Amino acid sequence: MIENKAYIKITNKKDRSIIEEMLQETFNDVSITWNDNIGKVSAIDNDAFESKLTKLLSFGYQDAGLQAAILIVPFFDKLFIKYLDLFTNQVCTAFEIFVRNINNKFVKFDVKEIINKIEKKDMDTLKAFLSCNCNSLVSANELYLHRNSFNYRMNQLSSNNNIEIRDLNTIMFLKLAITLNS
Repeated sequence: MIENKAYIKITNKKDRSIIEEMLQETFNDVSITWNDNIGKVSAIDNDAFESKLTKLLSFGYQDAGLQAAILIVPFFDKLFIKYLDLFTNQVCTAFEIFVRNINNKFVKFDVKEIINKIEKKDMDTLKAFLSCNCNSLVSANELYLHRNSFNYRMNQLSSNNNIEIRDLNTIMFLKLAITLNS
């Protein structure tokens, strides 16, 4: 099961309960923790995470007048929170935000900071995986590893960095981050 992650920024703290109720109705297994007007959402098992959040936000805006921004992130990091100010009443992925602002020197700095948090061994494994079109067997051969050893490394990479490597948004974001940092 994939754990999807997102930050939600609401303009009115009174809307917390509405957002929480809508999330519970939309997702089977979801949790949200609030820090002021920003919530960390974690949902497990969900196909079409982005689509469901978009519908949730659309209905919330129309029915309850919610004003919010939702950013789907590859992992929770305070670094992403500042990007919630770039849009309103939308659901965006970290990949989309970084692509839109690719020439911004602050984005380049943030990408470098993200990449530097990943250990070298994990980064080598990740680069091989991405360069081999996310094919574990080909990646293992590229690194001269048995496929079980490679899968162990991928599991370690995921758990050490709290990254869901089977999520397409995460893969696209990491590919962009590595490319920008090269």
